[in-house]
Amino acid sequence: MKKLSFIPLLILLVVNIQCGGGGDRTHSGTTPVSIEVTEVTGGTETGSGADQLSGAVKTRDLASAVADGAGEGRQLSLCRFTITGPGMSDMVRDVDITGKPSISETFDVPSGVNRKILIQMYVANDDKAIYQASREGIHLEDVPVALDMKLEATADYFQPPVFEGVMSISNAESRSVKLSWKPAADNITPHDRIQYLVYLSTESIVGREDMAGEFINTYSLGKGSVLEGDPLMSYEYDGDELLLISYEYEGALPSEGDVIVQLDQGASSGRLETGMPYYFIVKAKDEWGHVEENLAESEEVVVYMLDVAVQGSGTVTSQPAGINCGEKCSEDYLRGTEVTLTAQADEEGAFESWTGNEQCGGAEVCNIIPDEDTPTITAKFCQIIRYFQDGDGDGYGDSAMYIDSCTEPDQDNYVELDEDCDDSNRAINPSAKEICGNDTDEDCDGIAEKDCDCNDGDTRTCGTDTGECVSGVESCVNREWSGVCVDEIGPSEEICDGKDNDCDGVPDGSENLTRTCGSTDVGECSYGTESCDDSGEWINCDAVYPSDEICTDNKDNDCDGNIDYADSADCKYSMSLSVNPSSPDANEAANVTVTITPAISTTVTMDVTGTDPYTQHNEMTTNSSGQATFPSIPGGASGITDTIVVEAPDLGLTETISFTYQ
Repeated sequence: MKKLSFIPLLILLVVNIQCGGGGDRTHSGTTPVSIEVTEVTGGTETGSGADQLSGAVKTRDLASAVADGAGEGRQLSLCRFTITGPGMSDMVRDVDITGKPSISETFDVPSGVNRKILIQMYVANDDKAIYQASREGIHLEDVPVALDMKLEATADYFQPPVFEGVMSISNAESRSVKLSWKPAADNITPHDRIQYLVYLSTESIVGREDMAGEFINTYSLGKGSVLEGDPLMSYEYDGDELLLISYEYEGALPSEGDVIVQLDQGASSGRLETGMPYYFIVKAKDEWGHVEENLAESEEVVVYMLDVAVQGSGTVTSQPAGINCGEKCSEDYLRGTEVTLTAQADEEGAFESWTGNEQCGGAEVCNIIPDEDTPTITAKFCQIIRYFQDGDGDGYGDSAMYIDSCTEPDQDNYVELDEDCDDSNRAINPSAKEICGNDTDEDCDGIAEKDCDCNDGDTRTCGTDTGECVSGVESCVNREWSGVCVDEIGPSEEICDGKDNDCDGVPDGSENLTRTCGSTDVGECSYGTESCDDSGEWINCDAVYPSDEICTDNKDNDCDGNIDYADSADCKYSMSLSVNPSSPDANEAANVTVTITPAISTTVTMDVTGTDPYTQHNEMTTNSSGQATFPSIPGGASGITDTIVVEAPDLGLTETISFTYQ
């Protein structure tokens, strides 16, 4: 029920003024009256836990009141001063208070008795006064007056919304709950600005309204209003009339400090504890912070978790939805909810049984009401095997007579093999030996043999005697030729040996037998091909073989990888020496010329040894003609002999020449 609260209006006069009872004394002048407003009384203190279940009146300075109004979408914007009294015209002044921390106004009021001052504050575009203060019977006698006035919230302001509380609860799970209620009504706050506070408790508060201050197990789950567009809120309208509001909470409970407060009891994982009773309370709050006094709580909410398991190939689904096992095998359900579990086997399987609860029978559908004692319910599935009726006991059954079962049938005459084309005759089945000549299909291959190939004990020649092959002997077994040729020497791969190895009657020379011949493909050499003649000899090799090295054709004729003089085994350089003059006189200098054939530029050294004794060492490089001249060997005395030794180390050549001075 809506409760109306009226608080006496309080005006604080800071100056010492005289107030009369209504005499008729008059004054001809005016009195300066200064009025200051700095505080308003009204609204609710901000609390937490159980303190949020009731609003505590608070006093705020004017700046806070203006700011609060702006934050709640209702801006305090106008302060109206009205001064009246006998013998004077009414004085009315409207003051814009937007953003002002205080109000200070001065009026020149006609002096006299029984003056009345009325101050009222309004929100933008609204004709209802939210705060006001008044003072009557004031005497003004030309002496300045200063007033400090505190405004009180009006009776309209203090009326909280009219609200009936939670109407219904549904979809309750450990992580989801839907609460529904009829919208609240308020005298000054439009319905689209009313907020709804949702609380959760693990204890019932019925009959404990006077103990609300001790009620510490109440938690704020959140708040929302139509204006704010909280995504957890939904609204049902009939035209423009709001009929029903629902709050649907889903997901794990956030940690302390979020809009939704973590449960202290049984919610370490952000879940409502299975089997724990919970109670929801919804309260309406107007835009000025007034919370209605309704403490109507929801019915007791208890959820139980239902666990399902699967053995084998299949799934289990639930109605109401929530379980789809094997992906999601557990769900929470409101106490008293009947849950229908349906077992569905895979294509090649079959449902076998439920285990874990007596409420589930042998059918695929199980109806169960979860409670605190409900164990895990397991659906067992099996792999289907097809068993065939074996009428003649030969281990093969009739393909048209079968039973599909997870277990072997109780009857002894059912087997897993079929395709018996005569299930009344043990001698006829897919593994039987076909008997020729009796017009009967013993092995069930669809062909009845009419004629026999032979009689047991018969033999015949098999194979061939052509070429190197030798024929053998094949015997008849069970009136069929055995396919085994005894003592046969069969064909082999043809080789060049003058024999018919492959037994085709063709001699080697006509078999187009070839092979690679030659010794190397280095230098001027190359491999070739030779063929086999009828006698088994290889003939007509077209390979290029090594020949003697020709030292001047720039080719590797002997195919050893060396060309001409690079082939030291076949082509060699030579060196010759000459002295000029050939018989030098005593003390006459001589020159020694070195010639390399064929011409090549290479290093040569000369060592001179005289009998006087004398030594000399020189080193030169032959020119492109293969020559180098060592000049000016000093002459020696008559009869002295010089011996000249010249070496070409890179070519391995050494030559010596001697001469005697005349």
